[in-house]
Amino acid sequence: MSLFKFFRFQFTLLSLTCTFSRITSPNAVKTQIWIAVSIYLLVAILKKRLHLPGSLHTILQILEVNIFEKRPIIQIVKNAYKQESEPVLCNQLNLFNS
Repeated sequence: MSLFKFFRFQFTLLSLTCTFSRITSPNAVKTQIWIAVSIYLLVAILKKRLHLPGSLHTILQILEVNIFEKRPIIQIVKNAYKQESEPVLCNQLNLFNS
């Protein structure tokens, strides 16, 4: 995931957080931006050191769901990729050639 997409996502998340909690002080917004950048860098370092498969966005989503798991991170990420379902083959004909 490019940095632009990450920051666009974080901006959307921060705007929702600020709207939801009514925290609009400049200091609170700056704190949330620093937290987002720190998390991004930590996950990037983690991905590089553990040689994790997938994109940073995918790893962040996996960690978000399994935040309180007491298992090694590498095991959590690899198990999540094992659980990806294979496409279901059906007998339905395609309407358009694709």
